[in-house]
Amino acid sequence: MSPSSAAPTAEEIKALIQQVLDVHGRDNRSSSSSPPDTTTKTASVPRVPAATSITFEAVNRLKDEAAYPRWHRALKALVPTPIFSYLQTGNFPAEWSIATQDQWKDYVRSVLFNSLHPSIQDVYQEDDTPSQVYITLKERYSPRDAQAYAKLIQRF
Repeated sequence: MSPSSAAPTAEEIKALIQQVLDVHGRDNRSSSSSPPDTTTKTASVPRVPAATSITFEAVNRLKDEAAYPRWHRALKALVPTPIFSYLQTGNFPAEWSIATQDQWKDYVRSVLFNSLHPSIQDVYQEDDTPSQVYITLKERYSPRDAQAYAKLIQRF
């Protein structure tokens, strides 16, 4: 994306879509090697991928209020749905063990840190949970009112 334009180019959109497909393709390939567990009716727990499996392009990193909508969309598209729900609520699915939750917290903490522009990474290296960090980022950078939100949306 050029510095003077807020709208993504076709190449940037293509790169983001390819990232999503690559991440989901790796997840599907790794989970297809083991047969599904038919002994339980609870929701399956997604396998924790390597933290390096999600790479945020520079254009999608959070650095200020103007970058928030793009960062939020990329984060939502790139992390599994139960994890994005955890970020918003602070709650994992009830059937997940404490060990599984801890593994996912470590993963999400790494993803969140890597999704931030270097200029703000140091500010958010506290010992808070990933959910608390996400909520803090949302409170700080998301549009506060309808006019501000409409202005940001017009740019995309």
